[in-house]
Amino acid sequence: MRLQVNGLRINLSDNLLEHIDKRFRFALDRVESRVARVSVRIGDANGKGTGGEKECKVLIKMKSGDDLVLHEKGADLYDLVDRASEKTKRLVSKKIEKKRTLRRQEQGLLSGSFSEEEAE
Repeated sequence: MRLQVNGLRINLSDNLLEHIDKRFRFALDRVESRVARVSVRIGDANGKGTGGEKECKVLIKMKSGDDLVLHEKGADLYDLVDRASEKTKRLVSKKIEKKRTLRRQEQGLLSGSFSEEEAE
């Protein structure tokens, strides 16, 4: 999994970059083999670079070809990264489970097509 981090009109300290790397790699550790790339963009929510509310945009490119996007806003950059990485974890896990369920349904495993004898 490739992790790319960009600051838009905001300087990202080495400590913050390390925090972002740790949080996203930990959040996606279980599903890393299914994720091709994660792009994290952190910037000023009002676009002026004057402080205040910050925004984190995350683009996840799955190896299946699916793209997932999420946005998170907040004042504290470290808290913002924590919340965005947790949301990313939930979003990716949900997508994988949905694909798994659809695949099982296509294979007839969840279609309910068993006889009454098998149910007893």
